[in-house]
Amino acid sequence: MYNQTLFLREATENDAELLFGWVNEENVRKNSIRQEPVTWDNHIKWLAKKLNSPETKLFILCSENEALGQIRVDKKDLYWEIDYSVDYQYRGKGLGKEIVRLLIKKLENYKLKATVKKQNKASINVFVNLGFKKIQIESDDFEYFEY
Repeated sequence: MYNQTLFLREATENDAELLFGWVNEENVRKNSIRQEPVTWDNHIKWLAKKLNSPETKLFILCSENEALGQIRVDKKDLYWEIDYSVDYQYRGKGLGKEIVRLLIKKLENYKLKATVKKQNKASINVFVNLGFKKIQIESDDFEYFEY
């Protein structure tokens, strides 16, 4: 367990390089729905669009001045779809659960959903342990959760 004070801060344009490094990290790509690497140009356009959209909220998980991961929600119909990742240096310390827990606390009246690859057991455990309900949708590749 990571025993520093953790908090979420809103992401800004100044986080472009940090987020770019995280999105292209090998295990993040492997567990992503879209697995191809992201180019810098596409990343910058994507980030500007997300930061300016009222239907997206993007946060950086921090401990003091250290960035540990990112979490984003995008509005889809009545729900907000969760996407998160933890910096590879900090995996295995319970930060996946903490980043989602902090998001739930910050967005307490939001209906949340998550789509997780079946092979991503760590993320499945995060959602189950935080009380997300598994949605029964037939899929060979994904598990679906709502909160």
